[in-house]
Amino acid sequence: MRFRVHKLRDERVSQQSNELKLIHCINHICARASDKCLREKRKTINGDDLLWAMSTLGFEEYIEPLKLHLVKFRQVRSLFEYFVRDCQTSSTE
Repeated sequence: MRFRVHKLRDERVSQQSNELKLIHCINHICARASDKCLREKRKTINGDDLLWAMSTLGFEEYIEPLKLHLVKFRQVRSLFEYFVRDCQTSSTE
């Protein structure tokens, strides 16, 4: 029983440590993307900025899948916006 309590406590500490590492990594990526936007005199960080930051920090293996996801997201978003506009114009007629 005592071993189980120590094991659970160690697992929680390990999980918290991993979460802190992930938060630090995300902050570092966002800071790099933000610096890029400031240099370019832009106020908004977009997905391309985050991908650029990730590539400069050594996350190359994640770039292509995330680029594909970003393209699909933008396609779905534009379709959604088209249908919303279409519904609004048809309801006013």
